[in-house]
Amino acid sequence: MATKSKFAKKNKFLQIKIISALVLLFLVVVFALFIGHNKSQQSADANTDLTSTQQTHSYSPQENSCISLCKKTKLNLSAGPCLGTAAPDWVCDVAHVPRTPGDELLSNQCPDFITGRSHHFVEVTVSCDVIRAQ
Repeated sequence: MATKSKFAKKNKFLQIKIISALVLLFLVVVFALFIGHNKSQQSADANTDLTSTQQTHSYSPQENSCISLCKKTKLNLSAGPCLGTAAPDWVCDVAHVPRTPGDELLSNQCPDFITGRSHHFVEVTVSCDVIRAQ
């Protein structure tokens, strides 16, 4: 009788180990699927945001010209300099978001705009993103 009881205890212990291992395996698989789903969802969200931004905003010729000037310049953009003429009657100026006191200095403003030779401007950030055009 003692052998049967030892065998039953070993059998019960083995069943508990197998069930525990299966539960642990199940939890690992669920966790891995959850992590994989979140990564693919974040990637899809990032692609959607990028695509929707590109589709919803098309730049004017003046803005494109200013972006080009900004990317080609050798000037230190951190001071917020004038980049020059973006198109006839348009100037291109670098500014900060949020604006800094340096953005208001006349030395950082476009002379053609200050004197009235140009009536419109495009402002871009130091990374050449359009802030506004008017």
